[in-house]
Formats: sequence, structure tokens, C-alpha cells
Amino acid sequence: MGVEKASAGVLAARLRRVYGIPRRPARAEGSVSLLALVLVCLSIVASMFLYDMAAVFRARGEAQSAADAAAKAAGLELTPLFGVGTDPASAAAGYAAANGAELVGLSLSRPGSMAAVTVTVRKRARTRFIPAGRGGFSVTATARCYLDPLGALREGGPGR
Repeated sequence: MGVEKASAGVLAARLRRVYGIPRRPARAEGSVSLLALVLVCLSIVASMFLYDMAAVFRARGEAQSAADAAAKAAGLELTPLFGVGTDPASAAAGYAAANGAELVGLSLSRPGSMAAVTVTVRKRARTRFIPAGRGGFSVTATARCYLDPLGALREGGPGR
């Protein structure tokens, strides 16, 4: 007589309240699409950054090759057996320019009987996505050429 039938929703609400069971979370149907969109955008930005960094590292390698060639040219210019001139700076600048770089510095040192030529070159790295001012990033490389022009001949050859 006094027993009322409780609906399933009312009974579930009473049980949740008594036992502390939380309600079901609201449906999140569009959250996966949003997350995918954010991840795609982040991967595109990361790819653009890596593309420009690869250009900087490529320019660094090219600058090092130019510095090596310029140091060797300046060293050969000073060697009495192979020298074709007396101006190592112009030889180094010519080889640096032929390799797409600019000669920044050249120094000669003669510690003992050996001579050393140190060449520093600069090259521009063109970037597409990272703003780096006019002309892109500037990378430098240094190479050194040691000379002992008559040492091998005086002491019995390279094998000794």
C-alpha cells in the first residue's frame, strides 16, 4: 500500500549520493579531432624549424670546406717548392670565394721551423621560416695549415 515504485533514474541518483559514485562525464566526441589538429600544427612548425636548422648546418659544413681549401691555398702559396706567388691572402680569398664564402681573417705564425697559416671564413645560411634578418644566419669556420717546407727533405724524407 505505501510502497512506491521508484524509477531507475531516481534509484541511481540515490545510490550515487549514498555511495559517492560520480556521475558519468559528459561526452567528449570532438576532442580527438581537436587534439589531432593541434598535433598536426605542432609537427608542421617543428618541420619548418628543422628545415632551417638543416640549412644552417649545411652552410657550416660548406664554410668549413671553404676554410680548408683557403688554408691549403695560402699554405701552398708560402711553400718554396710549390709556391706560385707571394701573396697568401689573395690566394686564400680566391679559394674562399670560389667555395661561396668570404675571407674574414688570415694569420701567419712561424713557431720554430714550422709555419702555420690560420684562415677564417664566413658564409651566409639562408633560412626560409626563421626570421634571421637580412641575408640569414652568418656562420664562420676556421682552418689551419702547418708548413714544414724543407723539413722532410732535410731529415731523410717523410718516412725517416
